Amino acid sequence: MPKSKIEWTQHTWNPVTGCTKISEGCRNCYAENMAKRFGGENGFKVKLHPNKLSVPGERKTPTTYFVCSMGDLFHEEVPFEFISKVFSVMQSRQMHTFQVLTKRPERVLEYYAYQKKWAGIVLPLKNVWLGVTAENQKEANHRIPILLDIPAALRFVSVEPMLEKITLEMLVAQNINNRFRTIYSSLSGRKTLWDTKNLLAEEKIQKLDWVICGGESGQKARPLSPIWAKELQEQCAKAGVPFFFKQWGEFTCKDGEMVRVGKKEAGHLIDNKECREIPKGAER
Repeated sequence: MPKSKIEWTQHTWNPVTGCTKISEGCRNCYAENMAKRFGGENGFKVKLHPNKLSVPGERKTPTTYFVCSMGDLFHEEVPFEFISKVFSVMQSRQMHTFQVLTKRPERVLEYYAYQKKWAGIVLPLKNVWLGVTAENQKEANHRIPILLDIPAALRFVSVEPMLEKITLEMLVAQNINNRFRTIYSSLSGRKTLWDTKNLLAEEKIQKLDWVICGGESGQKARPLSPIWAKELQEQCAKAGVPFFFKQWGEFTCKDGEMVRVGKKEAGHLIDNKECREIPKGAER
């Protein structure tokens, strides 16, 4: 897959721009900072761009699009009718692959129910990858189990910015009265129900097909510990799930301390190796 400014895709397509903060990973949002730099304080309000719907049809060779890199397609202010227009374009352009990343998987479920009721588009589309952002364990526990319940050709998670250690094989989705726990093993595709010590039930479920990871960049960036990234890479390797490490961000580890050196010097190697895997058969 050729390089682009966003290393894990080829092109961006923004029929929707703008968003609002809903979790800790949003604190230093690069898209918001960029939008305000060029559009002022109102530059990151949610906006629909019907004139951008034709963009994928203008490209005649197969490519990969990151959909709404400057916003969230499933933001509450984006009407389902407009989301359907975006999906209609993706359905009509089967030569392209579309990567849809959201922090709002609950609204994806609502949209799928809406689309099923009103017909028109048969979901899931085979050329649409669906992903969620999970910057910490709390959001991984919340968003990934919802993602796994949504029909999709390929499911992925973006652990960027990675703000703490995350275990994808032990997502505690429910904890009733501190006694019963539902645990999703999202890399191996297993769901289990436990009481305080005992396994009560087990079933096979869908799993993640791809994991992206990266540190935060920018003036207010928070450091990414090498231990967190290495452990996540090892989890993926053990499960056979492709792992794409985008960047360390602004910091590197020197003599056991996190030191700000800048994004370029920090680089993207883990133990002097490039870890930029993509799902099999996804090359363009």
